[in-house]
Amino acid sequence: MKHMSWQVSCRAITLMLHAAYNGCVRAEDFTMDKIEFSKPEKDMMIQKVKMYFREELKQEIGNFDAEFLINFFAEEMGGFFYNRGLYDAETMISEKVSEISDLLLQLEKPVSLRK
Repeated sequence: MKHMSWQVSCRAITLMLHAAYNGCVRAEDFTMDKIEFSKPEKDMMIQKVKMYFREELKQEIGNFDAEFLINFFAEEMGGFFYNRGLYDAETMISEKVSEISDLLLQLEKPVSLRK
């Protein structure tokens, strides 16, 4: 199942890159949506923040304060993490395209002029 989602992701990325290359899509058409987390994800993050404060800072904070801090970082710092993800994805895609180019060149058939 994981393999299939990777194929779907690759296909989506390929279509986006193709559209961007052909001028059909502009960077301003893509914006970062507000970061939303499921309740189980948020609960886990709250526990992690509370544990960090307790173990590293020797302070106890409540769920409200932990969630407030998470929301602050999501809103104010989320763009930095999002951009880093884009840069990492771009690097990975460039490496994969280079690998594919090399593989395609290996498929080349020798040609010669016959007399």
